[in-house]
Formats: sequence, C-alpha cells, structure tokens
Amino acid sequence: MKRDRYTLTGIVVLLVGIIAISAYAMIRSNYDDDVYKIAVIVENPGDDKWASFKAGAQDAGSDKRAVVEFINSSDISDISDQKTIIDKEIANGADAIITEPVTSVGTEDIIREISNKAVLELVCSNAETDIDVEGKYAVTMPDNYQIGRAIGSEILIRHTDDIKNKTIGIITGDQAREKFSQRYKGLIDSLEGKGVKIVWQVLIDDEDEASLTEAIQNNPVDVIVALDDEGLTLAARATAESSYLPEIYGEGNSVRNICYVDRGKITSMIVPDYFRIGYQSVVSVVEKINHKLTPMEDEIVDYRVINRENIFNEKNQKYLFTNVE
Repeated sequence: MKRDRYTLTGIVVLLVGIIAISAYAMIRSNYDDDVYKIAVIVENPGDDKWASFKAGAQDAGSDKRAVVEFINSSDISDISDQKTIIDKEIANGADAIITEPVTSVGTEDIIREISNKAVLELVCSNAETDIDVEGKYAVTMPDNYQIGRAIGSEILIRHTDDIKNKTIGIITGDQAREKFSQRYKGLIDSLEGKGVKIVWQVLIDDEDEASLTEAIQNNPVDVIVALDDEGLTLAARATAESSYLPEIYGEGNSVRNICYVDRGKITSMIVPDYFRIGYQSVVSVVEKINHKLTPMEDEIVDYRVINRENIFNEKNQKYLFTNVE
C-alpha cells in the first residue's frame, strides 16, 4: 500500500510538472510570436538618401521580430499633413511611429498627442518641445551643429593661406527645421572672422535645379556648400556644364554623391551614420513597447569626412558600404 501511495504521488508530481512546463511553453510561444508593427513616416521615402537608413531599420526589424513599413508620404507639405498620416497608421494598428519632423517649430502639442497614442521615435532632426522628463519619445540623429562646423572646417583646411575674400553660395532647406538651422549655424560659426563672403543662398524647398543654375551663372562663387544630400546632388549637377568649377562641400550619403566625390565633382562630404540611425530607432521603439515604464533615451550618431583622397581607405570603404548601399 505504501509503495502504491508513493507511486501515485510521483505520478501526480510528474503530471503537475508537465502541465507547468506546457503552460510556460504556451505563454512563451505566444510571446515569441508577437510581431510589432512599426510605421516609418519620412518625406519621400523612395529617395536614394534613405537607402542606408532603410537597410538599418530592416535589419533591426529582423533582429527584433518587428514589421517595419515605410509609408508613402510624398504629399507631406506641413506638420498637419504629417500628423494626418501618423494618425491613420496608428488607427491601422501601428505599435510605434518613427518619423522625421517636417518642422522643428510649433510641434510640442502634436508630439505629446502622438506619444500618448503610440511609441514615438524622431529621427535625423529634433523638434522644439519642452524637456520630455518621462522619456515618452526619443530622438536618434547626427549632431547637426557639428556637421555644419565640419563642413566649414573642411573649407578652412583646404584654404589655410587664401581663405580671405573667398566667395560662397549656400544651398539649404527650410530654416524652421532644426536640421538646417543647426547646420547653417555651425557652418557660419566655423567661418566667422575668416573674411569669407556669402554671395547667395538657395532654398531647395522653393527652388528647382534651373533656378540654382541661374544663381551659379549670374553670381559665380569659389565654393558651394549644400546642407543636405539633395542639395549636394543639385550642386554637382548644376555645375557639370559650368564654364568654371567651384569647389563643392556638404552633407550627404547617397550612391550618386559618393560617385561625385570619386569623380572629383564634390570636394568633401560629411557622411552621418544613417544605417545606425535606422537600426537604433527600431531597437529603441521595440524596447519601449516591451518595457513601457522604462524611459526612452536620445542618441547622437557619428559621422565621417569623405573626400577623394580617403574614399578608398579600408575603414571608410566599410563605413560607406553600410551607409550607402
């Protein structure tokens, strides 16, 4: 009888263990099957300049079991349009939103509203808001002020003895966007007191390539500075048929602009780590989804200076491979 009692007890213990293990496996299976939907909303996502950002985001999506979808947003003209698209994606079940603000001014209420509905990550440019003490959203971006300074430093390095009276044309975007305003400030601060002359500025949001060509032809300058990838391409194209060859400096990361550097059309280019921006933005929102009480944290990514002299350096080749392809 005693042996039968021990046998029965053993069977009960075994059954309880099996049930516990099965229950844990079922719960774990359900957890592992969670796939988060992340909507990425940036202007003209099909542009070449987003290629490395996309690659980083998709890699992180694979690593973190997240579906990363780039939303067609070519019709965004202001923050209201952007918010409409974001609200639609949240209504369609997006767990998180990754977006570049189309303006850095007057976005505080919108950022707060979106971050109360879904996990939010801002990329490439900051927004003008109060300090987010709760860590309900975060920003992953390069240091735009330092990028502007780096562009200016490249000009100064190449013109140590003859910088005075050099003429400069600047291609920029909407100064209401932190990305452009900070890069412009960094550029001007680095050149201050050096005797350079700013001859013209072209706003790429309003001007087409023909208008830029006209500015170049009517007011030839020694140096053209472009504050983003699109402007850098326009500068290289617009000077291709010029009777003179100004030096071209700026920020960029696309294949076409790497080719322009290799061919000598672009003198020097600042290349932020856009692959890292894409990868880390996805990691950041997934971690916030999984740990709702943990504050999100900002990240500033690195950049490299690429020119014709160092473009085939082994380290730069590896860097460009992930940031251009």
